[in-house]
Amino acid sequence: MRLQAWLAPGVVFSLTLAVYGLTAPTGLTWAHASADGGDLITAARVLGVPHPSGYPTWTLLAALFDQAPLGTAAWRATLLSMLSGATAAALVAATVPWLASRNDPASTAGEPRSLRSSPVVLLLSLAPALVAGLALAFAPLLWGQATVAEVYALHACLAAAALWALVRWQACGDERWAAAAGLFLGLGLGNHLTTVWLLPAAGIVLWTGNSRRRGRASAAVAAGLAAGLLVYLYLPLAAAGDPPVNWGNPRTPDGLWWLVSGQLYRGYIFAVPWPDVPGRLSGWAAELWRSFLPWGVAAALLGMATLFQRNRPLAAAFCTSLLLGLVWAVGYNTSDSLLSLLPGWVILALALGAGVSTALKWLASWKRGAALVAALLGIALAAAPVALHWQAQNLHNDQTAEQFYSHVLEHAQADAVVLTIGDQATFALWYGRYGLGLRPDVTPVSRDLWALSSYRATVASQHPDLAGSAPPADWVDLVQAAGQQRPLYLAQAGLADPPHAAGGQPAPALPGYRPELVLQGNGWALWRLDH
Repeated sequence: MRLQAWLAPGVVFSLTLAVYGLTAPTGLTWAHASADGGDLITAARVLGVPHPSGYPTWTLLAALFDQAPLGTAAWRATLLSMLSGATAAALVAATVPWLASRNDPASTAGEPRSLRSSPVVLLLSLAPALVAGLALAFAPLLWGQATVAEVYALHACLAAAALWALVRWQACGDERWAAAAGLFLGLGLGNHLTTVWLLPAAGIVLWTGNSRRRGRASAAVAAGLAAGLLVYLYLPLAAAGDPPVNWGNPRTPDGLWWLVSGQLYRGYIFAVPWPDVPGRLSGWAAELWRSFLPWGVAAALLGMATLFQRNRPLAAAFCTSLLLGLVWAVGYNTSDSLLSLLPGWVILALALGAGVSTALKWLASWKRGAALVAALLGIALAAAPVALHWQAQNLHNDQTAEQFYSHVLEHAQADAVVLTIGDQATFALWYGRYGLGLRPDVTPVSRDLWALSSYRATVASQHPDLAGSAPPADWVDLVQAAGQQRPLYLAQAGLADPPHAAGGQPAPALPGYRPELVLQGNGWALWRLDH
């Protein structure tokens, strides 16, 4: 393969990873809707099962990264996100040249056509890929997820890899690229279920291709998809080890289906009230504008229009997946549903690159000097969000979550039971207690999860001294039983208002107990519960 073909992806990857590395936190964080990070990291460290849908692809990769002798456990998991985000941007840069060719994007040598006669022409040929890759890399939606321990940067990476392989298959017809696309889609489904919105894109590309190669390519995609989905075998195997993080205890078919199907969250699906839909669409439009800026949105529209002229099946595939993902995200009634749109951001970045290529070719046909200026301006505009969003994205000094779990575990009395409210408090304490092994005498118990029989069974297995092998289903009964034997605390994080210095925000009422504020921080508090 020509070195030039990987020049733009290499530059994009290196610059992106450098920026991500400088703005990533050194430990656990709650920033950018990453409260689930404590759950995910702990599950990877103990080879457990994180919250639905289990995320086996992310968990297995994070477990491998955890073996590296680098930084903290949280930073190693965040490194997976950083590399995933940088790889997603590099793959976009690698795909754009194949989209930019007018007809068959492959030359006789099997690589994208490139102009090689001068540095100016070289820059013009590389600019669309550089602009598209950098525009995606520094879009706040991806940048934010690439610097926290979450599944969404890997979601974008696997989507970019699947689309890259699909475009390569369409160009050359080699079934190995079809199999690779299927594998990336399978691994993507093992990471986030909304990868399903890319399956129609794959179907459109395959079934509008050459009829003589359609059958073999479809079989190759199916084989790759099945291979990727094998990651789900990890979940029952992990559950069999009785880990301290074991959502749904998926050792049985019913438990596995409950976990993998996301049954816990089905009530959020298309649950947004109709009067709120315009506001959510407005939020999506605002995020799109913030991520790609007006020039980038215009370039993406130009690129999509160009693709409809040159490669209608691929353009239809892109638009189908983009719209399906948007409908899902707008209808899914959670505050962070837009994060599932990151594959759509990949599609928009590819369209942006195609649009920049079209504009530069038109300018070059008129005046090469104007095209050169436009190319340099495009690269500068793509990198501009680094300066625009640096302060908001820089988490290097974010210590709030670290202070929470470390202070709570430090101040809790021996053999204490710490009742937790909110995902931030629960998962951060899981990270400190089970992930890092701090204070093995302390037992964290989540009020929000107690209604789940699988959670009660996990607590009983890990802490049989708390309430026996059959803990009460009623939360108040558990508190009464635990308080008679051991010191009792209540920890809460993600408060709407920070506790007041004088007495703290009142703790949730627990019959027979009087809360006394022990610690408070930035949006979190710890109370001692006394009879």
